[in-house]
Amino acid sequence: MELLKPFNHIRLSSSDIPLFAICVLVVYIVYGAIYRLFLSPLARIPGPRLAALTDFYEFYYDGIKRGRYTWKIAELHKKYGIQPDLSIEPFTLHKFWLITIPLPGPIVRINPWDVHINDPDFIDEIYPGAGRKVDKPMRYASMFGITVASFSTSPHEKHRARRALISSFFSKRSIARLEPVIQSVVDKLCDRLEDFRKSGEPVNLRNAYMALGTDVINQYCFSARDYYLDEPDFHAALCVPSQLPLMSPNNDGGLAF
Repeated sequence: MELLKPFNHIRLSSSDIPLFAICVLVVYIVYGAIYRLFLSPLARIPGPRLAALTDFYEFYYDGIKRGRYTWKIAELHKKYGIQPDLSIEPFTLHKFWLITIPLPGPIVRINPWDVHINDPDFIDEIYPGAGRKVDKPMRYASMFGITVASFSTSPHEKHRARRALISSFFSKRSIARLEPVIQSVVDKLCDRLEDFRKSGEPVNLRNAYMALGTDVINQYCFSARDYYLDEPDFHAALCVPSQLPLMSPNNDGGLAF
């Protein structure tokens, strides 16, 4: 508390509080910007400064431009992938400089907290085997809003215990037994596509594939026999997030939206 003694005489009136709050906010924003751009452990990773500064860079491509950030990331690897070409004699131009050519860089910074790695040799580091314990970052564990689900469990040991309860349902043997169910739903989709071909009517494949996956899940998990593939528009509401605030089992044992 010794550090706070010089400030003990400061008294704020009610009219000064909003101004003080604004000053604190400005200091917080400025410090946050400096930290993300220069002091963060990711500060040396190449990438756009705006992406390192704020999440709105990613939001612009994924939210406003409707999921285009994946393609933008590929462009970032090319743009920020300036690497030295060690196959060229460095003294051909200048003894202090290496010739550089644009090559797809393996690592780029895509937001203030994440980097994107485009290197097959790094897969084992990103997806560790059974011998390593890695906690899932809470930023991704809570992205679906259901923090108590197996997929959203952050601690390694707790996630392992929860996954063990359902792992048998997704074993190779269980999937092999599920093949006739999957095949029957796929056949139903093929029949619907054939009907569209005969009528010449365009088909929304996004809705069709969403209905396909949902029908397989409903049969396997809930033994439901209502097929979204049978509906004229493949139950188009499946592909409209604003119309799907919550998924819950319905009275027939399937998923209600």
